[in-house]
Amino acid sequence: MNTSTIESPPSTRKAILMKYLYLLALSALLTTPAFPESKQAPAPSGTYVSDPAHSSVTWKVGHFGLSNYTQGSPR
Repeated sequence: MNTSTIESPPSTRKAILMKYLYLLALSALLTTPAFPESKQAPAPSGTYVSDPAHSSVTWKVGHFGLSNYTQGSPR
């Protein structure tokens, strides 16, 4: 008898699968916000002036979901 590959009966596998699906559904429920986020008010209109000592321009491009390429302006 080979004890290294003991298989569980189908009923046990089904019970384990149901537990995993239950945990997956529970985690999805708990990570969903209870109340939708409210929209922020738009910024007031007018002329804005940036402070060069405290401002910078940066941008980020996703690379196939594996990494992000980030670039910024020098100060």
